[in-house]
Amino acid sequence: MGKRAIEKAIEGQPQEKKKTDAKSQGVERSQMLTFFKRQATGYYVNATDQAKENAKLALATYPDLADEEKGDFLTNWKQSKTTKNFSFVKDFSDVLKSRKEVKEEVFEKYMSRTLAHMG
Repeated sequence: MGKRAIEKAIEGQPQEKKKTDAKSQGVERSQMLTFFKRQATGYYVNATDQAKENAKLALATYPDLADEEKGDFLTNWKQSKTTKNFSFVKDFSDVLKSRKEVKEEVFEKYMSRTLAHMG
């Protein structure tokens, strides 16, 4: 506790919460990715096969997420660290798969119409 925080505590005023800045988010992001890399490679000897698969899925999914989704992913990871239940990774992966399927379907329809007009 800093001097200012101690003074506020004595006066009975609530402490100001530190804002999460970009630097601390970058550090947390790095910690998360390191955790998943180590888990996926078997660095953690007590990691189950399911945990390793989740880690591999997390490493494959995270880079393709939108910025807002990356923030949500990081928040979910921070909340799940204590329970070691990283089932949220599959949810994010499913969202990405459905988005990719929609894009592919739209592209296929576009190509079908284009080719129909050419023929």
